[in-house]
Amino acid sequence: MMCCKDIHKILDGSGDRLCGIKEFKKKCFLDVDKPAVLVRGKPEKWSWGVLCALITLDVHLRDTVAGTVANTESFEFQKQVRY
Repeated sequence: MMCCKDIHKILDGSGDRLCGIKEFKKKCFLDVDKPAVLVRGKPEKWSWGVLCALITLDVHLRDTVAGTVANTESFEFQKQVRY
């Protein structure tokens, strides 16, 4: 939910959308690293599943945002029609 809220805020805002989504992409890459460090240690058995689920969600979000940035850099992202 939080990632959808953040992306909506970027796309619906009045600022530079492409710059905003690029900054969010950087945040996504950092968000994947945090739980990955915990998995490299020896997490408790109960937390292993939670960490794997968080990492999976973060990786999918990261890949989606990275793909969005890659696909929109060649277009004029600033003047797209709002929904």
